[in-house]
This record gives sequence, C-alpha cells and structure tokens, in this order.
Amino acid sequence: MKSERGFTLIELLVVIAIIAILAAILFPVFAQAREKGRVASCTSNLKQVYTALAMYADDSRGFLPPSPRAIGGGSATHSWTSQRDGFEMLYQYTKAGEVFHCKKAPKFNGSLPDANQTGYYKVYLGAPPNAQWFKASYHFWPHIYSLWDAGANKWLPGKLDADLYDPDLYLNRSGWKPENIQAARQLGGPVVDCFLHPLNMRGDEGVLMLNVTNGSVRFMSAAKYPWG
Repeated sequence: MKSERGFTLIELLVVIAIIAILAAILFPVFAQAREKGRVASCTSNLKQVYTALAMYADDSRGFLPPSPRAIGGGSATHSWTSQRDGFEMLYQYTKAGEVFHCKKAPKFNGSLPDANQTGYYKVYLGAPPNAQWFKASYHFWPHIYSLWDAGANKWLPGKLDADLYDPDLYLNRSGWKPENIQAARQLGGPVVDCFLHPLNMRGDEGVLMLNVTNGSVRFMSAAKYPWG
C-alpha cells in the first residue's frame, strides 16, 4: 500500500506567505473601495439636499431656508449640538433624516465645540423639549450670501440665485474684508458642505461641497477651504 504524503513545514510556510502577501495587497484595495463607496453615498446625499433646496426655493419666491440657529437662541448662529431652521425646513421635501448625515464624517474638526466628537448634530422638528429630531453632519452656509436688515437687526434669507457682485450683498458675516469677498465668489454661491476625515488611504482631509447655485458637488482640501 502507498503511504499518504502530507505537507512539509516548508510547503506550509510558503502557502502562508503567499496568503499573507495577497492579503497585504487586497485589503487596502477593499478598504479604499469601501471609502469610495461612502464618499459616493455622501455625494448622493448632497444631490438630494440640492433637490430639496430647489423645491423649497421654488415654493419660497427663490429664497433659501433661514440660517441655522441654536436651540433656545434668537440669533442666527450655528450650534454643533442642536439647532433649528436650516435643514429643518427641508425635511418636508426629503421625508428622510438620513439624507443629512454623511457616514464618511466620523468626527467634526477638532476646533469645533463638540466635546463628544460624535460627527453630527441634532436638527429638531417642532418645538423643544418634546421635539423629534434627526442627525445632520452637513453644514449649511446661506447666510454668507445674505442681505442685512438693519431695521429688524437680522439677516435676510439667502437666495438660490444670489448675485455675488451685488454691492449690498454681505458676503461674509465677519466683515467686508477683500479676502472674504473673494473667497465667497470663488466658491460660487451658497454652499452645503461636509468635512471628511480622512478622504482616502493617504489620510487626506477635505471638504465635500455642494454649490447650491448650480447643484455641482466637488472636493476641496481642508487646507484650501476658506471657512474650515
């Protein structure tokens, strides 16, 4: 009878080495494909946000939703924990809170006042404290392209087709600085953006940005984004 021959130790080590080499090659490829899928999902969300914004503007004489404001506050200031207006006004057009949350943004920028680094804030539907809410990780900047109502002491809602060369348009709330005006015009209109950490396997950080004026979505490195 013939005796059965098993694998030698060297043959087993060769097989293990081949598997390890293949894993080292394929795992980064799979991880990068997964990251690209998340970015694609985030881009799709922004497209849906644009559709909702266009529908809202069509129902509101061309105006965009009011600038987001902190819960309990009367001023149009951003809060990275909870807020009203902004995306709250668009929920009726999307009927899905997931549209406003990008899974590719696992945390906010370290400079933002979110101690838990949760990667999203709460947008309330209805009057607190018993309001329902949904998660949002996108940032909505219509106020940068708004007019100031001195009599009412407030910012007017931005317009979908904002004229960036209107001399009365206050292109940045921090003042009429030439660099702020230039940055606003370079961005090309009101924006919705999402900070991505990181965007790819090299660890690059950046901003995925929706231009509300024309519906285009593009990526800009965090170092070049003027209001990061």
